[in-house]
Amino acid sequence: MERMTFTKSLLVIFSGCIGLLVSLSTFLLIKETSPLTYNIVGHAKTICILVSGVVFFEDKITSKKFVGIVVALSGMIWYGQIKLRLRKESERGKKKPDVEQSVMLDNLNLEASCNNEKMS
Repeated sequence: MERMTFTKSLLVIFSGCIGLLVSLSTFLLIKETSPLTYNIVGHAKTICILVSGVVFFEDKITSKKFVGIVVALSGMIWYGQIKLRLRKESERGKKKPDVEQSVMLDNLNLEASCNNEKMS
């Protein structure tokens, strides 16, 4: 069995600190936005990872990956447009954002998220 060196100990501590910061940023993002927005950010991160793999490691984009990226991007754009429209309507004072619309949007995005996970 290999002994734990000072460098390895520092790397373990550094990794733990990074994990703590990721958890803290997740908590703050959900606090300021919503769990659904956090889910959308997660999909954006996945797309960045896939694109980085292609750019830096010459990974091949299969048709399955391409369709997944297009579906995820379409969902993010659609979600963003609806959120902006609801925010503009509430700022104008026309009406408060419809709770039923928000729940329906959340359900649609969760269904799309589940379908996207199945494709991966």
